[in-house]
Amino acid sequence: MRVGRTEDHRTIAGKRLRKSEVLPLQCESKDPDDLFYHEAQISSLCWGPDESFWTEIFFVETFFGSELHYDKYLNPIQDPETNLTLRLDPPTLSYDPTLSSDPREYWLKQLEVRLSQVVQEYTALIGTFSKRMETYVRTPGFMSDRSGHTQTLSDVLETIQNFSDSIGSTIDAWESFRKTQISLFVLEGRRNDAKKPAYSRLLGSIIQSIEELERLRGFLLTQRAKFKSRIENYVAFPLLFTAAIFSMDFVKPKNDSLAWGLFFTVFVVTSVLNGTIAWLLHRSLIQKAVRKLLGLG
Repeated sequence: MRVGRTEDHRTIAGKRLRKSEVLPLQCESKDPDDLFYHEAQISSLCWGPDESFWTEIFFVETFFGSELHYDKYLNPIQDPETNLTLRLDPPTLSYDPTLSSDPREYWLKQLEVRLSQVVQEYTALIGTFSKRMETYVRTPGFMSDRSGHTQTLSDVLETIQNFSDSIGSTIDAWESFRKTQISLFVLEGRRNDAKKPAYSRLLGSIIQSIEELERLRGFLLTQRAKFKSRIENYVAFPLLFTAAIFSMDFVKPKNDSLAWGLFFTVFVVTSVLNGTIAWLLHRSLIQKAVRKLLGLG
């Protein structure tokens, strides 16, 4: 999440190389910050003939400013306490001169640091979005402009789904690793007692980050259910209200034909109103789907 629009104008097959979307509800929540959320990816590859000779290639997203001062990564710094010259290890964001040369421990260290970074980014993003949603639903006249609010709620639901899917992909990737490859670290820890404490500490920290991501995803799913029910209420409320009025026992019209005529009149009006709202909602969703299919949005 960053302030201001920053778009990657490069395209592949008609689509932007990196996605960038506006965070909804700025106007509705009267938030002064023009916030956008951006796609970022990290890739790591480690290989070698054995544990004494290996190579690490690490790719990290810098386009949207997720890495601060990346242009100075290779500049040495002077440690004021030890007076030693230290160099940053970019994949782990560490100046630790005793950083392990064990490829397994080093890979886990990368994963620990980067998952912690993911948690921090999502915590800030979802926290800000949650505040906007709370302010929005408390706005006076929240239900006055139904067509406008239906579109806004639709955008909110789509954003929540995007966040949830993205977090879910990270969690699924960890689960796949845990089921198929974590044994490489567990078995090595059993063979080498000296490495076991480091592996256990790093894996524990990683699992803690995954649990926090699961908590954030659960919060998003709860918010989605709340806002989805609001859309359903917008569409169903007029008709349900009409039916409720004419089903009340204390309504005793003197002229049955007049009562039935009034009922069908109100029924037709509310049906047209509901149909119009539903049509506007589905038209906006269809337009979004078509634009995405054509690579225009």
